[in-house]
Amino acid sequence: MKREQLEKHLNEKVKVQLFNGDIIEGYLRKTGEDDFKNNPNLYIPKNRYFLTDGGLNCVSCLFRVSHVVKIQIDKNIKCCPYCGSEQYYIKQNFKGTCCYHIRFDGKETENGDLWDNASFKNTSKYAWCSDCNKRLFELDN
Repeated sequence: MKREQLEKHLNEKVKVQLFNGDIIEGYLRKTGEDDFKNNPNLYIPKNRYFLTDGGLNCVSCLFRVSHVVKIQIDKNIKCCPYCGSEQYYIKQNFKGTCCYHIRFDGKETENGDLWDNASFKNTSKYAWCSDCNKRLFELDN
């Protein structure tokens, strides 16, 4: 795994498989962050990673990028970990035909069946936050 790939998931809830087979879960953090100035074990080492419980409590060993075999993002999040938004979107293409109903007096009318004959295809394999537009997690196929 490359450092850029791992660091895209900083502060996200993840499940990490290490080279020795251990699987650990928590929020991915990096040593040297200001939040850990008072803990020399988590502040002084360079280019090491660890998991927390969501607060400042470390729940894993320190590890290097080279120790990571696989990383999974927790898709069971309840809100955006960056801004707190409760909505996300999926980028899609759609195609089809419809009958769009319009009233003669210009007022709105029921068009609930507008999408019934449309087909949809995801154009991205990720879900994105509706408010801050940050990538949240990878979609299942």
